[in-house]
Amino acid sequence: MQDKNIEILGIQFTYIETLFGISTFISLLPQIYKILTTKSVKDFSPYFIIGLLLVNIIFFIIGFIENLPGLMIGSLTFVIYNGLIIYYYYSGK
Repeated sequence: MQDKNIEILGIQFTYIETLFGISTFISLLPQIYKILTTKSVKDFSPYFIIGLLLVNIIFFIIGFIENLPGLMIGSLTFVIYNGLIIYYYYSGK
């Protein structure tokens, strides 16, 4: 198990990592909102999105195993985002 007390510029890594996860969540909210309201995702490559979906599921699992809440928040947000794209792409809505 890794040392969780790493500091960067005097700030504990866990705080920075959590901030990155929350920032990812906040940055994707407008795009998720747009997808939900317009139901338009035809410009996305489904293969690319499926690849991102799989990678972010793996990142979420790693975040869970290593108890990294920022990684879990960020990757789960991307799983939701990519899942919505795949859903609307294949449902034809």
